[in-house]
Amino acid sequence: MSILFLDSVMSKEHLLRYSTFSGVTIQTGVSESGRDAYQFTAVGGPQMTRSISPTTSLMAGFYGLTTNLTGDSGLSGFQLRVGATARIALHITISGAVRIRAGVGGSIIATSATGVVGVNQWNYYELRAVLGGSGIVQVWVNGAQVINFSGAIGAAADFDDATFSRFSLGNWQVSDIEIRDDTLPTGPHRIWWLLPNGAGTNTNLSRFPDTGEANWQDVDEVTPDDDATYVFSATEGDYDTYAFDDLPAGTWDVLGVQTSLIARAEGGGAKFLRPVIRSGVSEVQGASFALGASYGLNLQVFDDNPVTAAPWTQSEVDGVEIGPEVRDS
Repeated sequence: MSILFLDSVMSKEHLLRYSTFSGVTIQTGVSESGRDAYQFTAVGGPQMTRSISPTTSLMAGFYGLTTNLTGDSGLSGFQLRVGATARIALHITISGAVRIRAGVGGSIIATSATGVVGVNQWNYYELRAVLGGSGIVQVWVNGAQVINFSGAIGAAADFDDATFSRFSLGNWQVSDIEIRDDTLPTGPHRIWWLLPNGAGTNTNLSRFPDTGEANWQDVDEVTPDDDATYVFSATEGDYDTYAFDDLPAGTWDVLGVQTSLIARAEGGGAKFLRPVIRSGVSEVQGASFALGASYGLNLQVFDDNPVTAAPWTQSEVDGVEIGPEVRDS
């Protein structure tokens, strides 16, 4: 399994996660996980698209809630695309069935039994698709498979983006979004957004404003405050690592960790950044990425603990330190 993208739906950071984001509102504390959710209301307008690394077999999972069922009339709540063209579209019918079309208004590929989707309740959807002469569409709702189709689905191609939009329904809300290059479902699970909550082992960056706060306190906002508070350096190799919130109480199997760095460059010359992950007494660096003049978001997923090369444990996540390192390339 390789996770391509995670979104727990928190703060204005969501604007940076999607290449297209319009007409979508955020409802606070309403999701199945108790966190926020994206809401799509106006017909035909709201949409958000996440570009992904091209992949032949794609699995998407998310919680979704519908407030009423008024039929499948061409609008879809979720699409898998090749370029700007929707090739797989998920609908829900008035009878509570999941329906898959070849494109938003395309031919019907498969329809589940009726009543698999309930109104005014959160359901966990997982959709796997492969295009071509040996095409595949599989759908699970709350861990139970409701569609298992194999056969021709147009021309073979790699998916390169996933799009949420509005059903021909009332409000459509989604949360805890995961996209991965995989063939097997994992069942309902949750995505937790953890913030810095203390100083870590390394404190090499400077901070603005220098008012006596610790470095981690300048990067711990629920809603990023851009140039109001930040850490910085012009020296290659300078880096911080921060302690983070623990996972919620309970026992969790951890499927992956995604780092999230929001940064920009100032002044002339090229500048880069990369995440540093400290687990126990060892550190591993993620991939270096270029900074632009405006704030941008970089996400990197670590399916396994990069220090141990083994699946993450709950205690490792609770004890991990993560931070940014300044690079010249």
